[in-house]
Parts: sequence; structure tokens; C-alpha cells
Amino acid sequence: MKKFSVSLTTLKEEFTNTWTLLNDTTLYLQKAGLFNEYEIMLRKWRVLLQKGFKTNSDYGNIKKEIIALRSNLRKEGHDLMIGNMDITVKGFKSDDALKYGFKRAVLYFYQNSILYVTGNANHRDLMREFENRISGGKSFNYRYVHSIWFRWNRNTLEIAGADSEAAEDYEILKDFIEKNRMYTLKRLKNMR
Repeated sequence: MKKFSVSLTTLKEEFTNTWTLLNDTTLYLQKAGLFNEYEIMLRKWRVLLQKGFKTNSDYGNIKKEIIALRSNLRKEGHDLMIGNMDITVKGFKSDDALKYGFKRAVLYFYQNSILYVTGNANHRDLMREFENRISGGKSFNYRYVHSIWFRWNRNTLEIAGADSEAAEDYEILKDFIEKNRMYTLKRLKNMR
């Protein structure tokens, strides 16, 4: 009887591990706007997992397929570790944002990246520091610069425009973030 109990426990653990991996993958695909592309495959795996297998290898085969999908997504540049993270846009904040745990940052959308600087200085001084660090004597395109307030609320990055950010520029930033949530999170996940 004890041998059966250990086997059943092992099966439950393998099921739980595989189910969790599938859920994490599904969540990422939803946030990345790729769910429809993989929906049939995800549903098939859920149905198979719910059948109740009798060996670890049954769960292991599904797990291998999920891992292969995740590996392919990584090769395409996806960061699946941010699947449990989110980003929201919170309007505008003034200097009292510090009381609510927000910090200052300047973002620069440069080629295929988002560069940033954070600090305690005001946004104008942060901009000068950033400009000196990035431009290196080259011209600095202010069209792609955004002064923001940010804070992490658990796993959610909250971004608000600073008073020095023009309303039109903030709308461009907001629109970009809404259309490119996972890309933006991937670039800003280490912002502190």
C-alpha cells in the first residue's frame, strides 16, 4: 500500500508541475497577444492533462512539448519570465508622487530598445545626465524621450507622466505601452 501512495504522490506532483507550466505559458501568450495562435495546442494539452494518466512519462511527454514551445518563443525573443508581470499607465503625477512610492525616470526609445535612467534628481537634471551619458557628442532626438514617474506594485510596473511631459507625448507613450506590453516590460523589468 505504501508503494502505491508514493507513486500517486509522484503522479500528483508531476501533474501539478506540468499544469503550472502550462498555465504560466498560457498567461504569457495572452498578455503577448499570441493566445489565438496557440489556442488549439493549449486546449489539447489541458484535455490530455485532465485525463488522469497512470505514469510519469505521460505527463513528461506533455511537459516536453510545452518546454519545446517555450524554447521556440525564447528563440523569437520572448521573455517568458515576465509572464506574471504587468504594466499599467496611471495618468500624470506631480512631485507629491514621491509620497506614494513613485520614483523619477527618463525613458529614451532608441532603435530597437528602451534606455532609461532613474534617480532622485528632478526630471530636468535626470534628462541632462541621461543626455550626456547617451549622446556622447551625437545629436539627441528629444522626440523619443519621456519623463515619467514609476513604481512597482507587487509584479506590476505602474507608469505615470511627469508634469514636464507634454500631454501629446504622454499619449504616444501610453499608446505604445498598450500595444507593446510585453516588449516594454522586457525592457523595463529591472528598472528600480
